[in-house]
Amino acid sequence: MDLSLKYRPKSFKEVISQQYIVKSIMNALKHDEIAPLYLFSGARGTGKTTIARLIAMSLCCEQVNDVDPCGVCSHCQSILQGNYFADVHEINAAQYTRKGDADSMILDNMNYEPLMASKKVYILDECHQLSKAAQQSLLKVFEEPPDNVVFVLCTTEINKVLSTIVDRALHFEFKSIPVKMIYEHLKSICVAENIEIDDDALWFIAKESNGSLRRPFKILNTIGTNDKIDVEALESIIGKTNTGAAIDVLKMLISGNRYKSISLADSLSSEGKDISSLFFEMMECFLDILRLKTYKNDNNGIINKPDYIIQGLNEIGAKIQRGEQIQKSILALEHGLKRINESYLSDAVIITLTFIDVINALHA
Repeated sequence: MDLSLKYRPKSFKEVISQQYIVKSIMNALKHDEIAPLYLFSGARGTGKTTIARLIAMSLCCEQVNDVDPCGVCSHCQSILQGNYFADVHEINAAQYTRKGDADSMILDNMNYEPLMASKKVYILDECHQLSKAAQQSLLKVFEEPPDNVVFVLCTTEINKVLSTIVDRALHFEFKSIPVKMIYEHLKSICVAENIEIDDDALWFIAKESNGSLRRPFKILNTIGTNDKIDVEALESIIGKTNTGAAIDVLKMLISGNRYKSISLADSLSSEGKDISSLFFEMMECFLDILRLKTYKNDNNGIINKPDYIIQGLNEIGAKIQRGEQIQKSILALEHGLKRINESYLSDAVIITLTFIDVINALHA
């Protein structure tokens, strides 16, 4: 079974992010003050459609307890899975862009009474895809909707929604989900599903999510969950270098052993590693080390990474005495990135030269 479907929130309590938005909507439901028009904007995979469905489930649930839907009744299951339910209309606006589409899908059916619930709910996904004429045709109904209708508009491009619609709606902007929160959520799922996965691999997946919960599940479904998942397999699929590998490289460089460092450079080159990705990860590690050394014991929330990563960063940071060493190391890596884009040197030469520059910066 697709993990993203299995672990899609069935109640507001299961939503792992957007807590301010969830709290506001739950308060509105509790006091029977649900708005007639909501506008959810934000990046893909941040929970817009999920929370829109939860609103619909709360309004249509057969066994609603307080404001949270039960998630198991036939009404909730139909809405949750995107199946047909008479009083909930989930419309992909990308498929119905013209004014006539808006009229036939919404305006012509809107005034009929709900059949199975107290309200009818219209969820318009990617609403910015509606033409300007289609959006304008809906303005009047958005301004004075029937008492028994709730609209939830979802968009990834708020700038393409008419300002007159934005002004009429209760607008919530969905933020990218913190990487550490995604990591912890995925870890709990892997434990529940008995999926064997390295911490490095799990952090790699979380970091590659770009603040979305959609991509991590796609990666897990792509690589399969029968065998143990390790970071080497992920690197070959995703084509990037993970944070744990960058920390291992930095530990080698800070030791000052040039022979082993050059040998490592040859190895990375022969394995076809993405050098740019490695250098960027190393730069980010140096910045995190600088933050840790700056804030010392007062670093709660400063580094949004799992404990094992922070431990590795602290081990490296303990061997760095001056901030100038970090600054010069970052500049050396930046110069390495320029070599990749501007020179005709081979990967092996670029890695070797950059590693030697970083060693010199760390031991200056």
